Amino acid sequence: MIIPHTSVKFKFNQESKLWFDIHCDSIIKNFDATFPESGGLLFNNPMHDGAVAFQLSPPAVQVKQFLNDLGLTNTYVHMFVYKVQSKTISVENPHIDAPCMKPLPGRFNVLVYGNENSKMHWWNRDINHPVIQLTDVPNLGKRWQVIGNTATEQFGLIGPPDYSADKLSKFDQTGDFVRTDIVHSIERDGERRLVLSGRIHHPWEEILEKIKNV
Repeated sequence: MIIPHTSVKFKFNQESKLWFDIHCDSIIKNFDATFPESGGLLFNNPMHDGAVAFQLSPPAVQVKQFLNDLGLTNTYVHMFVYKVQSKTISVENPHIDAPCMKPLPGRFNVLVYGNENSKMHWWNRDINHPVIQLTDVPNLGKRWQVIGNTATEQFGLIGPPDYSADKLSKFDQTGDFVRTDIVHSIERDGERRLVLSGRIHHPWEEILEKIKNV
């Protein structure tokens, strides 16, 4: 399979860091109070005023400019927020990212807050594979994921991953380009994490070509 992950040097500038210093506490507090799941997306709906405002924030502008300078111009920036959990290890359902019901080729993810203990796994299966179905996911809407009512059933059906990365974004050092139009899953511990994520609407092969000299 084509490699689905690569890390590059990236660190937020002082203006972006100051923005996070000012806003992280309120982001966490509001997310915990309003979002029922253990983790999810924030500022991801371009029709919402908060998401529109976030696109003009220093960290979003910095990431969009970084991607634009690489020739990756069709992008959208939002955040992932993960709550503190009692579980030592948590593995999310194997799925395919598909904002607006169109598979998303890739992302650029940067750790904002939290430890570096997360891993990511991929299976070389797209939305046309028979084990993948369109599913209604509470608080997320419809997305493609592996058939099954529980994660145990899903992982039993899809089998071991074809590729895994046990070193993801390092705080203030690197960011990760990750493929998201094939089945993938995040494995993490129960600590709080905030990740800034740039959706990249370019084919994965093009993304790899653009970043090969970064």
